[in-house]
Formats: sequence, structure tokens, C-alpha cells
Amino acid sequence: MSMLLLFVITLVTGQELERRAMFGVAVGPLSEANIEGDVDRGVYIQGVRPGFTFEKMGIQEGSILLSINGQETYDLNSFRSVTSAIRGGADLEVAVNENGEVRRYKGKAMARPFEEHPQADLHYEVVSYPGNNLRSILYTPKGKENAPVVFYLQGYTCQSVEYPDFVPMKKLINEWITAGYAVYMVEKPGMGDSDCETGCMDITFHQELEAFSQAYSTLLQDARIDKDNIFLFGHSLGGIVAPILAQQVSPKGVIVYGTVGKNWCDYMKDVVTEQQMMFGSTKEQVVEASKQSFPFIEDLMVSDLSNTEMVNSGRYTEYLSREGLKAELERGYYLGRHYKFWRSLADIDIPNAWKQVTTNVNVMHGEYDIQAINAKYARMIADLVNDHQGKAIFELVPDTDHAFLKFESMEQNIRALTNGTYSQALREKYNPEVAQRSIVWMNSLVRG
Repeated sequence: MSMLLLFVITLVTGQELERRAMFGVAVGPLSEANIEGDVDRGVYIQGVRPGFTFEKMGIQEGSILLSINGQETYDLNSFRSVTSAIRGGADLEVAVNENGEVRRYKGKAMARPFEEHPQADLHYEVVSYPGNNLRSILYTPKGKENAPVVFYLQGYTCQSVEYPDFVPMKKLINEWITAGYAVYMVEKPGMGDSDCETGCMDITFHQELEAFSQAYSTLLQDARIDKDNIFLFGHSLGGIVAPILAQQVSPKGVIVYGTVGKNWCDYMKDVVTEQQMMFGSTKEQVVEASKQSFPFIEDLMVSDLSNTEMVNSGRYTEYLSREGLKAELERGYYLGRHYKFWRSLADIDIPNAWKQVTTNVNVMHGEYDIQAINAKYARMIADLVNDHQGKAIFELVPDTDHAFLKFESMEQNIRALTNGTYSQALREKYNPEVAQRSIVWMNSLVRG
């Protein structure tokens, strides 16, 4: 008997969402390409997967992708924004630069296939509220009814949560499923199959928070899971969402990894000081650079200045140019999100959110997590919870970075981040210890 007969997929009821397109392409920044001719915008096509849209259209690996259906793909963020809106069956016209010559290809977009999981039934459904129909996905372990559930809260980037199997987060999800846990996820507005008035790159943090809040309310009504044993898992910026959702309805437990317990404006200053010293800058260099970076961060986070006013400010012109931020900010964006997203994130009193958490909390920090910078900023969370109404533990995960990869040293991690080999490490260096520790902790609460 074919194993395919064992797979169960529950499709949406009521509001139906069309499947998004599957391009079958790996892209990277323009800086990684060997460019012929005058090309200053676009994304580098690192690989083309056989059997999917780009390969069937004849688009070649090594080309520079310039636009899709007239919409310019000037960098990785705009590529994600453009492709996220395209559904299977759509007509495509793709412009690429091949060896210095612009060529155009026409074809049809292929729909992304539904996942078939050997250990779980998949339920593709919809979270609906005004202006938004978000794709939600629930994995339920085969043969297990009323399973405890992990609600995965993703980080800040605008990308789909339908991860390929090689992605470390997907490996972590699979380990939860193997251990008997259901896993629930929701796409951010405009991502995946979601149909929304405003896409991820243009929403505020409050709008993103509303998406997760609506999804949590939907999960709480789901009869297929054990509502007495819900766990929130916040990764990176998802660790800011988690304590806020925990106030909505207190779950059995909250796990966060790769996040901080301080307010975001203060964290961003750490990024341009402490983190840069980890990458090799001297204290003197950091002090000098902060003379422009700090005013920019303060204007971005707490002022009423528009993006144009910030670009035209003379206080940090050199900083914006040196860091390659000027062109992106002119379009209204910073680090892949709208500048108003960061401003609204700065409104959140993160320490106070943790003070309100009354349930069990497991704060994990990877020893080599350069994005979260220092374990002391994660320990702050456990202290905030324990000093008030909750029950928190802190766990340092040895040799592990922000994306659950295992390195021999922080220096090895930094080399991979800076020499172009990190994408290979994502496929080869997954550390299962975060999954193992989280499962042990959740089991103790479910069975306790």
C-alpha cells in the first residue's frame, strides 16, 4: 500500500484561501553575484529547483532577478513581498539579467503543494478578522487525540512559516510532533496563503500582535487539542509576543529562546555597541560610531519624524550611508520592516509584560547567540517573572546560536555569518538540544 494513503490533510472550511505560488528558487543578496554590466539592484539567483516554476520557465541559476510582473525585486525583502502575493496559476513575466543582458521569461506560477507529514495530520485553516484572512496550520500527531499543543511564535522577518525540512525550526517542530505534541502556527499578514489588506512589510507591531492574538483565540476554541496544556514558544521577536499573549489567557507554560527582557530601543543600542564589539570593533570605534547611531535609533524609535525627515537629517547621514540603510529608509523601511513597525515596537513595555505573566516560564539562551547578545538579558526575564507572580527557570544551551545551530566557538559562528557559509551551516549544524530541553520541561508540566 502506498504510504501516501496514510496522509490526512484537512482543508479550510468557510473562507477558502488559494495556495500561494512555489517558485523553486534560492536567492541571495546582489553582493554574492559576479555581475557583468551596470546592475545595482536585484537579487542573485543562487539555485533553481527542478520541477518548479522558475525551472519550467527556463530561468537559469546565476542570473540576477530584476522584476516579476513589473514589480521590481530590488533586494531580498522586496522579493519576498512581491512573491508572497502571487498565487498558483497566475501568469508571470520575469525579467532577469543574464551575463549583462536583460531577458524576459513568461509562464505560469505553480501552486505550492500541501505538506505530507509521516507523523502528523495537517489541518490548513483560516483565522479571519477585519481586513485579514490568515493561513493557520495545525499539526496533530497521528493516532493521538486531545494532544498538548505548542503555539510557535516566529521572529521578526516577513517570511512564510511553511519551512523546508532542512530548516532548523522545522526540525524542532518535527521533534515536538515525534514527542506527541500538536504544533500550531499562523502566517503573518500577507505571508503564505494569507489574504490581507496590508502585507507584513507595511504593518505595525500592534497589527502583527493582533494577528497572533486572533490566532490564539482561535486555538483556544479548538476541540482537537488539550486546551489545559497549551504552550507558547516564542523565538527571537516572538519572545516579545509570548508574554503579551499569556496575559490574554494564561497557558500551561511559556518558552522563549533568543530574546531579551529589556525594551526594544535599549536593545537596539546594544546591537550597535556590544554586538559590534563581538564582531571585532574596538570600544573606541563603537563610541565614535554611536555618536550618529544613537541619534538615529532614538529618532526611529521614539520621535514623530517621517522616514524622509530622518533621511534628510544631518545628524546621522554618515551612519546611514556607511551601513547601507539610506536607500531602504527612503522607501520607508528599516531592516526589512516598515519604520513604523519599529516605532510601535518601542511602545511595548517589555519588562512590565513579563511582570504580568503568572504561569510557568522557561527562558533559554544559546551560548553563541550573537543576535540576543548576552545571557544576562535573557536572565532578566526569569528574574522579572519570579519577582512577581510566575514560576520561571533559565537554561543556557551550550554551543548553540540564534537559529539552533551548534558551533565549536563564538568565533566559528561569526566566521560563518561573515564569510558566506552560514546557509550551508543551516543545513548541517542543527543542534537538537533546544528541542530536547523543551520536551523534558513540557512533559514535567503535562504529567505533573
